[in-house]
Amino acid sequence: MCLSLPFWNRTSNLSFSNLPPNTNIGATLNNLIWQFAGFDQITNMSGDVKRPNVTYPISYFIVIILVLLTYLLTVVSGAMITKNFNRWYNGGLADLSLSLPGCSNGWLKQWLVIGGGISSIAI
Repeated sequence: MCLSLPFWNRTSNLSFSNLPPNTNIGATLNNLIWQFAGFDQITNMSGDVKRPNVTYPISYFIVIILVLLTYLLTVVSGAMITKNFNRWYNGGLADLSLSLPGCSNGWLKQWLVIGGGISSIAI
C-alpha cells in the first residue's frame, strides 16, 4: 500500500465512475462465501477454548476485519496504479507490482508469485 502512494494524486483511479464494465455479482458472492467457508468449523475446537462464548465473537470480529483490510488494501493499491481493468487477471497483481517505485527489478513480483503458490498449496 505504501509503495502505491506516489500514484495517489496522479489520477483519479479511486472513483465509483471507474468501475469495470461487466461486474458478475454472482461470481463475487460465490467467491466471498468460499473465502469464509472455514469459519463454521471452529465449533469443533470449542471444548479446548476457555470461555468460547466470549472468545469466539471477539476472534471472529478481529479475523473478519483483518481479512477485509487485506483484500481492501490490495485492491486499492492496484486501483491507484492503473485504471485499465483489462490488466486485472489471474496473476495481474504481480505484473502491476512492476509499476511500483523500487520494484521495477521484479523482487516484489517474485514474492507475490511465491506467496500465491504457497497459498494455493495450503488450500
